[in-house]
Amino acid sequence: MFCSKVRQQSHLCLRDVLSNFQNSPLLSPLSEYIFERCILPAADDPTKGVKPLLYILDALEKCLPILSSEYQTSVLKYFKSVLDMSQPRVTRRITDVLMLLCLYPTSEFSPDALLELLTSFARSISSNEMSLSGDGMTVTVRLLDTGINKVYSLNKQICVSELPTFFNALKDVLTSQHEEAICAATTALKNIINSCIDETLIKQGVDIITLEENKKSRTSGPTIIEKICATIESLLDNIYVDVWDRVFEVVSSMFHKLGSYSPYLMRGILKNLEYMQKLPDEDFPFRKQLHVCLGSALVAIGPENLPSFVHNLNVEAEDLSEANIW
Repeated sequence: MFCSKVRQQSHLCLRDVLSNFQNSPLLSPLSEYIFERCILPAADDPTKGVKPLLYILDALEKCLPILSSEYQTSVLKYFKSVLDMSQPRVTRRITDVLMLLCLYPTSEFSPDALLELLTSFARSISSNEMSLSGDGMTVTVRLLDTGINKVYSLNKQICVSELPTFFNALKDVLTSQHEEAICAATTALKNIINSCIDETLIKQGVDIITLEENKKSRTSGPTIIEKICATIESLLDNIYVDVWDRVFEVVSSMFHKLGSYSPYLMRGILKNLEYMQKLPDEDFPFRKQLHVCLGSALVAIGPENLPSFVHNLNVEAEDLSEANIW
């Protein structure tokens, strides 16, 4: 207990020293000293186990955002090799450090280094390499949510290129049977749709689809937005039936984002919604959520256009008890 209190106090003292050197030319050499003399040696001696590394990660939780930008990036690159140790306690501590770094408003580091870590976490979720507990999966999903938005704010172009990877990872979480992780993944999907998909990305997909409809040959593979929409469409497969109430929230967010472009990119989803609309109530417990989702489609596409994609809507039924009103 005494040693723990001493360590905590030393971490606070280190943070105070670094804070006093902000905007000083001495911050970089001080950061270099901390990185090379304290951080790097922590994982060098495997006979000592992971405790020295955990102590350093505790210190970085308080100090990483106020290291010089150069050494913030160096630490992020160092984390990549440390994650290869596949130590659950170390991995969890790194996610905590990264979350705080992403939330720190003035942190300045290479977005490429953070993106590499985030894609590593995402691919580990999809391949189940980390064997995460429900709590660990929830923390990782929240890191992806926060981290993706941070990378996007620093460098939109490199972030957008990896969006399909993140959507696929979050899709896999929805089948995890961990309720808190499922809620976090739903929130993350909606946040990424709202924050990281812009009109330029949407129009790239629409332009390609329009060329195809005009009988012109396609010379490239699916665009990023097409890949994302395909992932969202796959969430309406029967394997996700237990979480369709969450899925409809994600689909609604996509309708809101795409607006009038929805028929170009969400045609398969509209067909699925039409099929679900015809299911008897006893076979379909998510009728209310489906109608909310169809309401989002109605707003995006317009009441004059939606019936041409989804039939049997009964929006103009004379008997109001038979009409679907959103």
